[in-house]
Amino acid sequence: MAIKKLGVVGAGTMGRGIVQVAAEAGYETVVYDLSRDILDRALSEIHRRLLRLEEKGKLKQGDAVKALGRIHPTSDWADFKNCDFVVEAVAEELGAKQGVFRNLEAAVSASAVLASNTSSISIDAIASACKNPDRVVGMHYFNPVPVMKLIEIIKGRATSDLALETARTLARSLRKTIVEAKDAPGFIVNRILRPYFIEPLRLIEQGLADIESVDAALRSMGYPMGPFQLADFIGLDVNLAITKVVYDALGKPERLKPSAVQETLVKEGCLGRKNGRGYYLYDGQQVIGPNPRLSDVCPSPSGRSSREETAWRVLKAQIAEAEILINDGIATAEHIDLAMRLGTNSPRGPFEWKAELHAKA
Repeated sequence: MAIKKLGVVGAGTMGRGIVQVAAEAGYETVVYDLSRDILDRALSEIHRRLLRLEEKGKLKQGDAVKALGRIHPTSDWADFKNCDFVVEAVAEELGAKQGVFRNLEAAVSASAVLASNTSSISIDAIASACKNPDRVVGMHYFNPVPVMKLIEIIKGRATSDLALETARTLARSLRKTIVEAKDAPGFIVNRILRPYFIEPLRLIEQGLADIESVDAALRSMGYPMGPFQLADFIGLDVNLAITKVVYDALGKPERLKPSAVQETLVKEGCLGRKNGRGYYLYDGQQVIGPNPRLSDVCPSPSGRSSREETAWRVLKAQIAEAEILINDGIATAEHIDLAMRLGTNSPRGPFEWKAELHAKA
């Protein structure tokens, strides 16, 4: 199905990124938000980004103004009536997303495809709000959208072949690299990221390492950020919420049980870089050192693991989770490795790490 007009619901961080790349690609794009102030700020930010791309020679002179002219802000659902494809990009809360899809289905044509940018919520659960769930597909973009090349396309139980192929067509037109998965908690990236965050917490809870040694161990394997650094960057509250969604949806397996340490820090307002307190303390962008609260909730490291043992314990947990996805028929090994490299800047995917581990044996 040809897409002539695109819609985006939500003008927050993800929504405005999707709007920008769509407008750059030549799509007339309707962007909805209840708040006029948020819409105005989104347009201003997109304009600044486009002008910077012109200055760097990544856009031709005049293309920024043309792209901005393709963006149509609105707070009226009726303005989606001529959209062929609409992407929902609101808060990660099932009820909120279902409400959006009910409003969209009442506004769009019978042929329009509806996509959710959810990073971990079931596409089937979201689609259950629609009379025609076959038109619903998952389309998980990565932040920052204009920079990150990966997109996860998720097929729900009811998703039609037409909706799936239309999502692929859109992703290709936005110059994104596609990986595909069946609907499963966390899809590919957020599912396999869980052990990257959870296993290091087990290590510090067991007194086998401290956060600095764990982060150093993973950086030594080529990761740009260790797990505690990355969690602080994402936000401990956001990270914990995703872990809980995946844990609950999978029936609460012990291997993915949320850490009491992380739960304690979040309850006490230690949210990461955004408020200066997470696993580390910050002065602006400067790292001061580990949060001293950790010494109250974790035992002092005693029988320390070596750097190599620490890194491989985390990586083996990710490999095991990836193998579960394969066994459950959720995604292919090729797409899993590609997703983890492009979606998380991992130096290797889990099956590439597995091959290296076997080569070392």
